[in-house]
Amino acid sequence: MHPLGIGGKESPARLVFEGHPGKAVVVSLIDMGGRLRLIVQDIECVKPIMDMPNLPVARVMWKIKPNLREGIRQWITAGGAHHTVLTYDASAEMLEDWAEMMDVEFVHLSKETTTENLKKNFASMICSGS
Repeated sequence: MHPLGIGGKESPARLVFEGHPGKAVVVSLIDMGGRLRLIVQDIECVKPIMDMPNLPVARVMWKIKPNLREGIRQWITAGGAHHTVLTYDASAEMLEDWAEMMDVEFVHLSKETTTENLKKNFASMICSGS
């Protein structure tokens, strides 16, 4: 049990586990005011540089594709939220299929994505009324 430390409430049960190195994606579903957008970003999970026994959540570190600066810029441009889900097993293609079935807008941030292209795509969506 890890103390919550905020809100003056009892400490909740939390799932705490260690991640592992490998390819993965982080995913965020956001409300765009009348439509939903699923943002999927390619990442590479890496071995932490030190143990984190007091971190009361899942413990995993990752590198954003193509790099930290551009990856963060893309995440913010796409409207990415603070809370995400990380998966080693669901691919961007699987999540794109799910988004299509659910009629949810889909954005995939990969090493080939550029912030400029994201901005152009979003601008064209606004102009076309999508």
